Amino acid sequence: MIKTYSVATLPAMKLAARFRHITNYRETLRMALDIPAGDLELAGTDENGGKYYAAEPGVELSYESKGAFADPEVLKGGIHVATNGTTSVFWFWPEDAVPNLSPAAELKVAPATVQRPPREAPFQRELVYSGTSQSTLSLLYREFKDNMARPAFSQDLKYDIAKSSVVGFKGSRFEIIEAGNTTITYRILTPLP
Repeated sequence: MIKTYSVATLPAMKLAARFRHITNYRETLRMALDIPAGDLELAGTDENGGKYYAAEPGVELSYESKGAFADPEVLKGGIHVATNGTTSVFWFWPEDAVPNLSPAAELKVAPATVQRPPREAPFQRELVYSGTSQSTLSLLYREFKDNMARPAFSQDLKYDIAKSSVVGFKGSRFEIIEAGNTTITYRILTPLP
C-alpha cells in the first residue's frame, strides 16, 4: 500500500544542440571543445557565485592538425555561467584540480531542472495489503534498514471493516473505500509518521 522513496530535483542548464567551441590553446595551436546536448546538472560554484554545470559524459577536446580536429579525448567539464550571465566552456586536465575556462558568448543555455531517479530511503516502512476474508482486512507491516528486513519489526494486522471503514496503525489513518481479495482502494487520512 505505502512505501517511502527519496527524489532529488537539482538545478541544471539545458543545451538544446551539441555545441562546438574552437579556441587557441597556444598561438600556433587551436583546439575544439565539444559539449553534447542535454541537461547539464549543477556540479558546483566558484568563489564569486558563478555556477559549473557538468556535461555527461564530459567535454571532448581535440587539437587541430592539418586543418581538422581529430582524436578527441573526453575530459571532465561542461558549462560555466558567471553571476553576470557570461557563459564559458570549462574542462579539467587529468592532473589539475582547477578548471580551465574559455569564454563562449555564442553558447546559449536555458535554466532547467533534473530529477535524479527515485531511490529507496535507508530506513523504510511498508504496509502491504494481504486481502480480505469476510469483513476482515489483512495487512502486513514491515520495517527495513539499508534494504535488510528487520524481523522484530514485522506484524500481521487484522481489521474488522464491517465496524468502521477507518483503520489505523502507528498514528496513521486510512479510510477503506473498497477491498477485495487482490485489490484495495483507500484514502490516506494521516500518513505513517
